[in-house]
Amino acid sequence: MLTTIAVGIMLESLVTMQFGGFSRPLPSPGVEKSISVLGAGVYPQELLIPLVAIVATVGLRLMQQYTLVGRAMRAVAYNRTAASLMGIDVNSVVALSFALAATLGGAAGILVAPVIQVSATMGLILGLKGFAVAIIGGITSAPGVLIAGLSFGIIEKFVEGYISTASREIAGFSLMILVLLVFPQGLFGKREVFKV
Repeated sequence: MLTTIAVGIMLESLVTMQFGGFSRPLPSPGVEKSISVLGAGVYPQELLIPLVAIVATVGLRLMQQYTLVGRAMRAVAYNRTAASLMGIDVNSVVALSFALAATLGGAAGILVAPVIQVSATMGLILGLKGFAVAIIGGITSAPGVLIAGLSFGIIEKFVEGYISTASREIAGFSLMILVLLVFPQGLFGKREVFKV
């Protein structure tokens, strides 16, 4: 995790040096005109993002359950040594998992960029929010993280629309703290019991 953060900071600095630190718009027909949902303005692009997230989550779940590669990924995630002993090329599966994660991350960036504008630091707050959502949903539950992410986004949008843009981050991260106080393992996480 620390290596990922370090590489992210290095890439952010490199992009800032190369292209400057200013935000730039990414043209998209999804952000030309907002629509009203219960009095709050929402861009069609913002409605496309959760739709793509649901499709991607269902696709990944089906891949994990019904393909040989998906089963190999689950085996490696569960126990690398046992997976290797069963003939699974652990390094190839890990590399494929990273490539799949990078592809999904790039797709997420392309979907989000028209809404928040492109900059070297555009992923920082989104990464923190993603981590908060994973904690709220339960880091071991993909459907739980999806439900928590959609709820988190809806709450933030209504706070932004009815209160202010500045209070959006306060509401989201306060929600994370409250959930952790009541459910330390997240809303959909499994409580682990250790017997000694």
